[in-house]
Amino acid sequence: MASSRSHPLLDDIFEHAVSRFEASLADKQRRKFQGCTRGDVDDEILGIQKRLALERQQRNMRRLSKFIEGMTQLGKVIEVFVNADITVAFVPGPIRFVLLAAGTWVESLDCLLDTYAEMGEFLPGLSQYEKCLRRHPAIGGHLRNYYCDVLEFHRKALSVFSRPSNPPTTEAPLCLPVPQGRY
Repeated sequence: MASSRSHPLLDDIFEHAVSRFEASLADKQRRKFQGCTRGDVDDEILGIQKRLALERQQRNMRRLSKFIEGMTQLGKVIEVFVNADITVAFVPGPIRFVLLAAGTWVESLDCLLDTYAEMGEFLPGLSQYEKCLRRHPAIGGHLRNYYCDVLEFHRKALSVFSRPSNPPTTEAPLCLPVPQGRY
């Protein structure tokens, strides 16, 4: 449920984005995502780093750090405006799954890391603005829009990386563009 401080239209936009994202998930994905934590994402990153090091194809996985930290803060801040406990779980799950799938193809992983890094640039240290956000709830609309864009990005990324290959190929999926728009 939305808090009394939020705008009904923005709540509808947010709820529509979350519903659309949830509808795009298979039941198995939904269960896995709900149990996924930031620690699971960190473990996945370490696993990818170790595997790529063994293959002598190391990548700068630190490009993810701003995005992951920013999304963690964004999830906490959004809870001020919307009761979003279940939706916050939809951040680590898709990140982990998309990294796991993209990690198979180094070119796709590079593209994904670049995209996450670019998206992370839009997320300054939100926790330092919490008091301001509490005093000016209209700012929450911009945060909701960004969160909705991230959900849409993950919805599209999951649809690309979840597709079974018939027949299996070693060809990387196409890279996805960074969501542009309302933020």
